[in-house]
Amino acid sequence: MSHWQPGHRLLLSPDSAFMLWCLKWWPHNVLAWHNPFHASFFAPKGQNLAWVTAVPSLALLAFPITQWGGPVLAYNMITLLAISANGVLAYLMARELRCDKFAAVAGAVLFYFSSYTWGQLLGHLNLCVTSFAVAVAYTTLRRCNEKIGPVHFAATISILLALQFGVSNEIYATLIVFMAMAAIIFFLMPHGTESGRRKVVVTGIEAVAGVLLSILWLSPYLYQVFANHVSGLQDVSKYAADPLNYLLPTQNNWLLGTRFAAVSSKFTGNITEQGSYLGLPVLLLLFAGPAFYAERLNRCLFVLFITVALCSLGAHLTILGTPTITMPWHFALKLPLIREALPIRFGLYTSLLASLLASRALTYSNAWPPKLIAGLGVLLLWPNLSMYRMSPVPSDSFFKDRIYQQVIPVGSRVMVLPSYGFGGYQPALWQEEADFSFDIVNGLAGKTPEGFDKYQWYYYGGSEPEMAKLGLLSFLKNTGAQFVLSDDRAADALTETYRGQSLPYRQYGHIRVTEISANTLDNLASAERAPVVRKLCKSLVQLARYGVSYEHSKNSVNGLAPIAVSDADFVRVFGTPLPSDSPNVNWTEKGFWLGAAGDNVALGISPLDPASAQALYQQLKASAQRVYYPYPNEFQGEAKASSFGQFLMVLKPNGALSVQCVD
Repeated sequence: MSHWQPGHRLLLSPDSAFMLWCLKWWPHNVLAWHNPFHASFFAPKGQNLAWVTAVPSLALLAFPITQWGGPVLAYNMITLLAISANGVLAYLMARELRCDKFAAVAGAVLFYFSSYTWGQLLGHLNLCVTSFAVAVAYTTLRRCNEKIGPVHFAATISILLALQFGVSNEIYATLIVFMAMAAIIFFLMPHGTESGRRKVVVTGIEAVAGVLLSILWLSPYLYQVFANHVSGLQDVSKYAADPLNYLLPTQNNWLLGTRFAAVSSKFTGNITEQGSYLGLPVLLLLFAGPAFYAERLNRCLFVLFITVALCSLGAHLTILGTPTITMPWHFALKLPLIREALPIRFGLYTSLLASLLASRALTYSNAWPPKLIAGLGVLLLWPNLSMYRMSPVPSDSFFKDRIYQQVIPVGSRVMVLPSYGFGGYQPALWQEEADFSFDIVNGLAGKTPEGFDKYQWYYYGGSEPEMAKLGLLSFLKNTGAQFVLSDDRAADALTETYRGQSLPYRQYGHIRVTEISANTLDNLASAERAPVVRKLCKSLVQLARYGVSYEHSKNSVNGLAPIAVSDADFVRVFGTPLPSDSPNVNWTEKGFWLGAAGDNVALGISPLDPASAQALYQQLKASAQRVYYPYPNEFQGEAKASSFGQFLMVLKPNGALSVQCVD
């Protein structure tokens, strides 16, 4: 334990830092009688945590550990207890399914090393803590075996479901959906006795009572969910399991993971989400033959496994990143709430069902070959531990010695660099270490508040916009930031953009503190704007010439888009065009727009601040038929100070031939 240092070391990332923030946030605000759902990031608007993975269940349950040893210790202890509980619960479930002890242990080990769980361990505390959901399944089995009564059953699963909702409402919802599917399968499976079907119906009714009771416990939370509803949190199509992932490992797996890296890198999602892998040995155990599946329980479990696996493939079967045929989950996208669930995360259920079926198969056959296959299955699932090396959580004297209290007044608005989108753990960690005494304009989690999506790069990264410097000044002014805290150890694009402003600062160890005002930001913007607008104007003139060249070659502007321009210099100046199947096909990665508006060439740039838009309008208006800023608002040269967005101009017929910058 002393080498592990669970109170000081962590798999540190922006996501795990936000979990530390959450573990401290909920008790801090509950004890202070503040609304814990209104978070002090994304200032000045703030963020409602009802639609954010903020783990209130874990934060409140672990409060004694957090209070005594800090959030890092609490995080590590929660993780250790949760994955251990998964193994124990899988063993107990196998025993409830009449598996012998060896088979139950084998299944428990397979589930303990689930690719889903170990992928989520890389930073998603809300998704790797699934023991409440697994405990619901275990309690249901105990009820089916009549080891607990109906009231005990309904009350127990209501509490477990409520706790699971407070860890991940996504798993809460999908668990209920797949429990309903299980009940239907067990009811409809042929050769069931009338008493067996009656038991399914009665247990189902009791489970519904448990769900309704959990809704009662969760009513204050659910009020926040429906009162602050958001949609489109993530692109579900990018998080569907690749069927090859069930057979092929990823770099999360120690054995063969690197050998198949060229293939697994094309799976949808990312390394934390690619958790469908079971491996050939486990799949062989599932196909145990007709005699094994002559037993109704095995058939039901297998059909449920196949059903969940099909759902995990998403709305369209995607193989190596290429969508193909429509799949059953397509219909789920029309349902409220559940449509936000990411199918790739159903690996939790497929791995649990696979481990139970493996336990049943090992119980059925007491021969050595299946046992050796199970051992090989564990070996292939073994995680690549080099990816789980903990690093010390930095503890800067600026916060440890509470120097920040003398520098930053309580309630100030602060921007912390590097931000979340640039790999920054600092915003969440520093605000938590300061006991939330200041608000941060950074985004930590959840959807960008309405009206602030124009600043997406400054929150969550992506391709650097052409107007990054002016955009940063506009961002700081419009969010009312009063201080900037930056880490000298960081060297990301946004932090370097800030350092390029040459603002005066005070140094505290590795932390640079800059106090800013609206006047300072206006003066910097004025000095920066003229050369930037001049360069941007020349770029748009060059972009117009590409447009007219395309029009002359095709005798039409139909199909005009950056990807249609075949010129190496185009990419160097304007950035890589977005692909032809993208909904943003007219954009480049640097934020330039090229396309058609009716029969005319149109071009633009995003994002742009209002003063730059006004200056650019004056230079180019002679060649423009119409100008929009911020799009879709038509622009006549005057913009509100708070405007920020896309500048789009439609050229006059043949206007691209004469477009030029006017000083």
